[in-house]
Amino acid sequence: MNFENTIQNLKLEKDNSIAQECLNAMLHEEVIFNSGFEQEAEHLTSLYEFRLKTIKDVRKDQVKQDEITSWEIAIENLKKSSAKKLILNWVRSESKNFMMFWDHESKQLAGIFYAYSKTPMKEQEAYNSGIRNRGFSVSCIKYNAGQKVRDWK
Repeated sequence: MNFENTIQNLKLEKDNSIAQECLNAMLHEEVIFNSGFEQEAEHLTSLYEFRLKTIKDVRKDQVKQDEITSWEIAIENLKKSSAKKLILNWVRSESKNFMMFWDHESKQLAGIFYAYSKTPMKEQEAYNSGIRNRGFSVSCIKYNAGQKVRDWK
């Protein structure tokens, strides 16, 4: 899902505070955007349910309760979704990383959660540039207030 489609679809999620926070970051802040990939819904749900369990069991001292709550709500929403396939994309702002799961058919948001950014955005940019300098591509684009600034393709 590209940047513009993500913005348009997030605008439809008026009652979802996390979606609105992500939308606000995309429109008004510097963000790194990844258009994502498509995967079977059952597989992605299971994977992120496992990741949440691991965080709660192993890294619980490193993760804030509101992060865990946002994951739990997203996982429950994914379990309730009738989507057969999901598109997973993400947005990284200076303060948070937003993971969005979209129904492949309807393009409706099936789940969204966030995690607090552990490193400054400049470190992410340097990492992306390092990968690019080694001859690989990075499927990320940096935007500032909704305007494309650079990519690492």
